[in-house]
Amino acid sequence: MIDEMLIPELRRIHEEIHNKRTDAEECTDDVTKEALRASINEKIEMLKNMAESIMNYTFIARKEGILCLEWELENLAETPENALLKEGMLLIIDGIFPEKVERVLLINYFSTKMDPYMALIGIMSIYGVLSIQAGERPDIIYKMIQGMMPDGVVLPDKEVLLEKQKERREQIDIDLDVVCKGDIRIKHNNIGYLEVRICNNIICSLSNVDIQRVISEIYGDFIIIYTLKGLSGEARRAIFDNISKEKISWYGSEIMYDDSANPYVTDEYTLRKIRDSASKMLSCINRLHQAGEIIITVDPETQLMSWILEQNNHEEERKNWKKQKLKQIVELLIDSDSI
Repeated sequence: MIDEMLIPELRRIHEEIHNKRTDAEECTDDVTKEALRASINEKIEMLKNMAESIMNYTFIARKEGILCLEWELENLAETPENALLKEGMLLIIDGIFPEKVERVLLINYFSTKMDPYMALIGIMSIYGVLSIQAGERPDIIYKMIQGMMPDGVVLPDKEVLLEKQKERREQIDIDLDVVCKGDIRIKHNNIGYLEVRICNNIICSLSNVDIQRVISEIYGDFIIIYTLKGLSGEARRAIFDNISKEKISWYGSEIMYDDSANPYVTDEYTLRKIRDSASKMLSCINRLHQAGEIIITVDPETQLMSWILEQNNHEEERKNWKKQKLKQIVELLIDSDSI
């Protein structure tokens, strides 16, 4: 269905682009000709940037899983040319069936009026999203995108694009002394506190070998990233000491972004993500412990009892604070009466 609708559309777009380029070259006014050329070159760069973004997402999805693309999309600029790609990527991250993703993207494409270059970006986005969801090989997607390019437009070699993607991950300089400090990032009365507190204390007690084993068993970097967002500096350091430089740059940049906004996580959506991720990590730790592959020196049940006692202490503090405030209010009322 999609090919029947978009291949004729692709031919029409290529013809329009060819005509626009011909008109620019045949223009007799030098100033107008230069302006047309500059406009066309700018749009060609947009096409190349879109191709690079799709290949970047392809490499990540292939290596680390589709769910890891959620982090990349946060850095995708909110521009008209990126709108369809971002919408499609969010749909596949949420696990929407391919048929529904295709239907939504086609409806949005055909309901929007676009110039030929933007239309070509839209078609690239649709095919790119569906190919990534289908798990197509990067070389197949690369050839497909190159085949969509107008005549004379050549993409950088696939290996060059892969190197660029690696460089982007390594460019961020992370100061671990800044990232790895402080207590856990969730307040005691918030969602996920229990899971993060227990996970935090167990990680701090594990050996480097055991931490490496746990990390290797977790499917999907997003679980580690969200768990890290809630952990203390000590637990973060324990994990960072056992992952690659590339992963440190990636994970650390996500953590620094959130830490700079607020020392504690307050957003309910993020709190739920942290709780779910910490629970999955605890399940993994428990499974490896039961199999005798790692040794836990901290008893989770003891940790649970400590948390309950801590909650009771906080409750007592709240009661004392309320009593003190009531006492102050009464004193103020008595003073005002005496006046």
